[in-house]
Amino acid sequence: MPLSGATSGFLIALGMHNNWLPFVDWSQVPFLDRMGWVFVICVIGMFILSYVLPDEKQGLEVDASMFRAHKSFMLGAAVILVLLVFLYSYFW
Repeated sequence: MPLSGATSGFLIALGMHNNWLPFVDWSQVPFLDRMGWVFVICVIGMFILSYVLPDEKQGLEVDASMFRAHKSFMLGAAVILVLLVFLYSYFW
């Protein structure tokens, strides 16, 4: 199940937000610290789930042509870059 890691992370974050998890009053922990803990717990959960769940061998086929930019895109990006440099230097 591909969403099991995200689902477990959502449930942990919801439990922290509503103080359903024991041993810590999560309302006293700063928001960014809570998000850091949720991140660490999600990474651990995804690591464990990747070893527990069977490998489905579903992957993305990567072709080298997917990473080549068209000439029109490169020209547009260069024009936008020049405009940004001009505007930044003018208003600075």
